[in-house]
Amino acid sequence: MMVWALAENPSRRFYEKLGGRIITQDIDKYRGFTAPVIAYGWNELPIFIRRSS
Repeated sequence: MMVWALAENPSRRFYEKLGGRIITQDIDKYRGFTAPVIAYGWNELPIFIRRSS
């Protein structure tokens, strides 16, 4: 799986905490604005199981 995040967004560290690794970086152009973006990738997704009591 791969997900893109704005490089300047401090919340992107969430993906690192889930084991995502930076696989590439780019500049995104959208409606006249440009911003650096980072792609995080996983070979396997972590599975979280929530058990009800």
